[in-house]
Amino acid sequence: MSLKDKKIKTEKSSELAVKCEGITKTFSTGDSEVMALRGTDLDVRKGELLLLAGPSGCGKTTLISIISGILKNDKGFCAVFGQDVTHMKEEELALFRAKQIGFVFQQFNLIPTLTAAENVSIPLIINGMDRKHATIEAGNVLEHVGLADKKSSYPLQLSGGQQQRVAIARAIVHRPKLVVCDEPTSALDGTNGHRVMTLLKSLVGGTDNAMIVVTHDSRVFEFGDRIAEMEDGVILRVGPYRKDIHGH
Repeated sequence: MSLKDKKIKTEKSSELAVKCEGITKTFSTGDSEVMALRGTDLDVRKGELLLLAGPSGCGKTTLISIISGILKNDKGFCAVFGQDVTHMKEEELALFRAKQIGFVFQQFNLIPTLTAAENVSIPLIINGMDRKHATIEAGNVLEHVGLADKKSSYPLQLSGGQQQRVAIARAIVHRPKLVVCDEPTSALDGTNGHRVMTLLKSLVGGTDNAMIVVTHDSRVFEFGDRIAEMEDGVILRVGPYRKDIHGH
């Protein structure tokens, strides 16, 4: 490789928030094995909202769990903002995840015995902030997502859309570089789904962060800067949203 080629490659890598190469993952279930990822490649650019789309069971959640450091891959390489998450030790990975990654789970994973503000404050407390200041900061972020009047409410007192916004607030409260959302509109009607995606879109931009949104909801495709289409454990294609192809 020439010096010019090396420079071009370096410049391209510097523009990436996430780079996955040849990621494989197999799950053992009893006597059988299921290969969820089959040498998956994926690049996510800095400043973009990338939609990861595909049918249920195609490997989307497995892939984002590896990118987020929740799961370990079998083979391949994944870097998040230049940090190799696939070869980090568990303690390093836990620290990196706590500081740099926000995750919005499909089932929200809110703690029912904690208020909205207390739920949102958890990442800050994990990162060493005292409980009082963490709760104040959590309240500020809840205001940002339109829940100023729900800070003291418990999850069961909130609607599905409100719980989703609490989960988003918890994912962004510590200002992570990468936010990953797993099916954020699956339990929402069209109006609330549009509101959630508008909120998510407003949180990403510039070169300091990026967002991956897993979805099979074609109603929200227009919010993605690009769409990565996945099937049977591999990325088939990545490109901009096109109404004539993706519909709606």
